[in-house]
Amino acid sequence: MKFQLAHTGTPWGDPTVPWTGFALAVGAVAGTAQKSGQGLAYVLAVCLVVLALLAVFGRAVDGRHVDLDLRTQPVVRWQVVVAIGTLLLGLVLSYAGGTAFDPRYASVAVPILVVVCAVGLNVFASRPVQIGALVVVVLLGLAGGMRVATNDRTQAAEIGAALAANAKAGDVVVYCPDQLGPSVSRLLGKGSQRDTCAHSCRRHKAANAINRFAVWW
Repeated sequence: MKFQLAHTGTPWGDPTVPWTGFALAVGAVAGTAQKSGQGLAYVLAVCLVVLALLAVFGRAVDGRHVDLDLRTQPVVRWQVVVAIGTLLLGLVLSYAGGTAFDPRYASVAVPILVVVCAVGLNVFASRPVQIGALVVVVLLGLAGGMRVATNDRTQAAEIGAALAANAKAGDVVVYCPDQLGPSVSRLLGKGSQRDTCAHSCRRHKAANAINRFAVWW
């Protein structure tokens, strides 16, 4: 484990304190991690948090009133404990181990959050209010999904254009196999020879086959 921490892990970032990581994870569920269109994402994040809180503490009295019980509602009590507990445990261990945190690492808690938010909709006794709240959440989610689908999330296009214009036989290019690998490989096509690992670059260097060397990470 010590060797792995020293040679792998997350060299691209610093450790994140647990409460900051928790806030980032909650916001990322709604799409706040994207660079554009964050206004709608924050509105969706607020809606999801409100629905989750209603599921945990709320109980419908009638069509216009909801009681809040600080003892929480048993229908989602343990689900919330498992989801938040898992996320907080991971954040604490990550911070203690000196590794960085990315909101996508919290995806393990997302299915439970979706169920809890669905329970929060049922706290409204009025059917029109239920439908209205559901429509708002769905429309905000669809808007965020369209934004994510149409925005560039990596620099793969820039890398592909640079390689197409300047790459020559014998050049070695190293790029991140996680975020850049799939998209760059798709842009380069089948006619190119690609390396995504440092050990393969050392192999090329040992064979004196390198003309130029470039790294994108």
